[in-house]
Amino acid sequence: MKRVSYLFATFFFSGYFPFMPGTVASLITVLMGYFVFFYTSRSVFVVLFLFLVLTGFFVSDIVEKDYGGKDPQFVVIDEVSGALLSMFILSFFLNPFKNAILSFILFRVFDIFKPFPVKLMERFKGGAGIMLDDLMAGIMAGISGILIVYLIGMFR
Repeated sequence: MKRVSYLFATFFFSGYFPFMPGTVASLITVLMGYFVFFYTSRSVFVVLFLFLVLTGFFVSDIVEKDYGGKDPQFVVIDEVSGALLSMFILSFFLNPFKNAILSFILFRVFDIFKPFPVKLMERFKGGAGIMLDDLMAGIMAGISGILIVYLIGMFR
């Protein structure tokens, strides 16, 4: 079970990328999300998202306990989940290509700088603490993206 947990927690070992593993995992995620939105349906996307989030809470908790440190850098299932959440929110407002670009940029900004309430979510213990800050960053990225879309549309 531990091997499977590491497989998912590192999002198929992308978390072991030598530098900026969270950014690499987010980029892989938006590319994957782009193709899922472009070639399938929103329903498939939602099923994928829910599977990864629920799995993320479980496996990140296992890996954190096994590793012995809080929120190990190689655990990137949280970045995957947050970026997918941002993409889902923006999917109602943008085509898949623009969605992928805007979601990637905004999600990384909120994930790196962790403004309130993103930082607040890190107070939770275990897998919840790992996952919730990135899910909050995804929500904030999605909402910010909607505001940007409307502001750009307003000034055309």
